Amino acid sequence: MRIFAMELNNDIKGIPQRKVYIENLIASLESPDIILLPEMAICSYMASQEAWKYADDCGKATSAWAKEMAQKYRTYIGVGYLDFENGDYYNRYLIADSEKIYGVVSKSEGEAAVLKRGWFDSIISTPFGNVAVAICYDAKRKHFYNNIKDEEVSLIVFPHGCPADSRKADREIKTNNFFVKLTRRHLMFQSSM
Repeated sequence: MRIFAMELNNDIKGIPQRKVYIENLIASLESPDIILLPEMAICSYMASQEAWKYADDCGKATSAWAKEMAQKYRTYIGVGYLDFENGDYYNRYLIADSEKIYGVVSKSEGEAAVLKRGWFDSIISTPFGNVAVAICYDAKRKHFYNNIKDEEVSLIVFPHGCPADSRKADREIKTNNFFVKLTRRHLMFQSSM
């Protein structure tokens, strides 16, 4: 299976401009089975209330665009976006193919002055298995690992709005490995019972 995880330029602002930019990148991929875009890919990552003007309405526009891209490029696609629902803003991630949205995950540890926080689910069930999604900082929170510890997972996705600090790559890897090992130990303990 050919999986492409894409990093995007956050300096490009505006939904129409970003969609054209992203599609041009997708069009350059050779036979993608899964395309994974980063956190807030559709609006560009912004940790301020400025982002609110780019919010989707209950995921409608993002869902339609994701299905269109999936159909056009014959792929599954994961998309990060800002959503507005029931008076609150959410940092969300969905996975789609040309026919349907398989699920949506909301960031639990969202920026408090900008996004709704809470204890949200982390699993999206797809035809290729369960996908665990931890948006940005959620990847470093115990809540995510508790959510997935009893699940059979085919893929773990950590969509971030910006890349990890290349000057601290060892620290980033060490932290992620720590949490993954904790989860793996718990799973091995559960299976031995």
